Amino acid sequence: YKVLFEKFEASKYQEVINSCEDEIIRFEGDEIVPKFELLKTSAKGRLYGFKDYKEGLNYIALNYPNSPEGKQSQDLIDNVLSSLEDDSFEDFSVGSHFKTIFKFNSEEQDFVKEFKEKMTKLVEQEDVLQLNVSEDIYDINTTFVVIHGLKSINGAKGFTALIDEGDNAIFERPFFAISSENYKTLQIHKNLDRYLEVYKN
Repeated sequence: YKVLFEKFEASKYQEVINSCEDEIIRFEGDEIVPKFELLKTSAKGRLYGFKDYKEGLNYIALNYPNSPEGKQSQDLIDNVLSSLEDDSFEDFSVGSHFKTIFKFNSEEQDFVKEFKEKMTKLVEQEDVLQLNVSEDIYDINTTFVVIHGLKSINGAKGFTALIDEGDNAIFERPFFAISSENYKTLQIHKNLDRYLEVYKN
């Protein structure tokens, strides 16, 4: 379990889901099974979104009601899920924290690490804004390289203007800007297509 939890923290969500399913079969009837179920549900939520997370919590609460994980799942259903249910986006200009997102598909995974390292070096040279870079899993087919720390939607849209124009690989990369609040909604509900449709208009 500890090894799988570490993989979860390392964003290896599909690997965690697959391994948890194997362990659930292997330890059938054991008290550790609900722990694997909850870890699997958390990983599915991160990778597939709110609907899968909600279904998983309901399954655990129904099938393991007396276990700590069953009680925790019921508590999340009663007190947390309703606050996550809304999948609508706020106005773009609302908020004090914004991000610039570069999107990569599963065939480009080798390029993601190189791009992130390059972007981190460029961000470190920019000493006025305190920016940082992360690699975030969006879903099974998509990874984001995210620039954090921008203060306005226009700053996030114009982020590449801060970068040395000689770096064509970055300038050719499509990107979009988003507030931290909208990014949270995007990651919970996996509604990127809808966001981009609104964002372009």
